[in-house]
Amino acid sequence: MMNVVDTIGVEIGDTTLMFGDIRGLDTDSMGNLLVLDGANCIVRVFSPEGEYLSGFGGRGSGPGELLDPLDIAVLSHGRIAVSDWDAWGVHFFDHDHVFAGFLGPMPGGAPMEIAAGPEGSVAGVGLQFWNEDGESRGEYFLACWSDSTREDFRYLEGPATVEGLETGEITIHFPDVMFDSHLQGNLCAGLSTDSTYSVQMYLPDGSVSGSISQEWERVPRDSASVGAMETEASLSGEDIPGGNLNAPGVAGVYMDGERIWIRQGTSSN
Repeated sequence: MMNVVDTIGVEIGDTTLMFGDIRGLDTDSMGNLLVLDGANCIVRVFSPEGEYLSGFGGRGSGPGELLDPLDIAVLSHGRIAVSDWDAWGVHFFDHDHVFAGFLGPMPGGAPMEIAAGPEGSVAGVGLQFWNEDGESRGEYFLACWSDSTREDFRYLEGPATVEGLETGEITIHFPDVMFDSHLQGNLCAGLSTDSTYSVQMYLPDGSVSGSISQEWERVPRDSASVGAMETEASLSGEDIPGGNLNAPGVAGVYMDGERIWIRQGTSSN
């Protein structure tokens, strides 16, 4: 029986190219692309030319298996870290994608986003919440971890608002924290609020080496953009909010060697 192949040479029905929910991307020292599929709990590895090489992980609670993976990062010593929310920690794999250990359970849960920290550690955004005097309180923080569930140190932290729902669940609100790191151990973090944004640069010991801060204000959407969003909502059948245009806010922070790139974008918040 002849296989049916499309025009770019990929076999139709090839499940290695079918993703449920891409939650994280990173590249290893060989230039291979690692793609974290959160819905299927698997990391797929592609060559620099886009050829599928292998996959690792899989759904489950055994060693090297994933429950609800959030993000992936290649660390400075070549280890691969995968943050897993339902496992309350971080899985580690060696450069051959063999399971190399687990860090957890971590207080407050696994970091929501991760990147390479100094000296092979993992940096990430974490949350903690507790009850105090009958009220729910919380905090967010950007920290790094090495061999203990206690942070080596925190780059930044601040309060998070905790709200209870009638269903018994809670929602936690905190500023957007965007960050990136360099394999030398330097890290850059951007923090956006409703009226200001700031970008801070950190050395491997966690000390601040420089910062940028700027005020901004929300700009109402014009009638043309509101009309375009309403048209998109009617075609897709989804409720797309009009809201305001957060034009000057920080939408991403990236490090490229000694350079730092700050992406400014828009959102409907």
